[in-house]
Amino acid sequence: MKDKYPIIIISEYYQELTNFLNSISGCAILIDEFEKIMSGEVDSENNSGGQTKLEQLLFVFDGNEGNKGNLFLLSANEADRLNYNILSRPGPIRYHFRFTSEKPNVITDYCNDNLDRKELIPKLLEIFKDTRYVSMDMIAAIVKELNDFFTPKDGIEYFNFE
Repeated sequence: MKDKYPIIIISEYYQELTNFLNSISGCAILIDEFEKIMSGEVDSENNSGGQTKLEQLLFVFDGNEGNKGNLFLLSANEADRLNYNILSRPGPIRYHFRFTSEKPNVITDYCNDNLDRKELIPKLLEIFKDTRYVSMDMIAAIVKELNDFFTPKDGIEYFNFE
């Protein structure tokens, strides 16, 4: 994709964002943590009607302002915070991928294949059971850390789990 399209990564909202997006075409645009940066009203003297950041961006997504040929990639960590108007856009919002937490048998299999200290598997499963989301990246990173740096006694306590 990077060989065919310029890629623009947006990680924060700024006042002229919609004007900028309306001025470009043929780009892949990633808006990271979309639900966070696009929440709230636009702070502007010209926004007396209380237009939200999302309302401004819906015109861009729909192509109403002349924006053609862009691919929008939106990431959201908290899908329940996404506005219905975004999820119900059949034109520009075509695909929804929801990643789910890995199941205990997947964690166990990965640890059996990669963790040097197999005796830690029950403790890891216990911790992951109460963690909101467990990805393969998290599992792999923790297994690597345990293999490289920690003793079985103190390894688990150093990780930051939500």
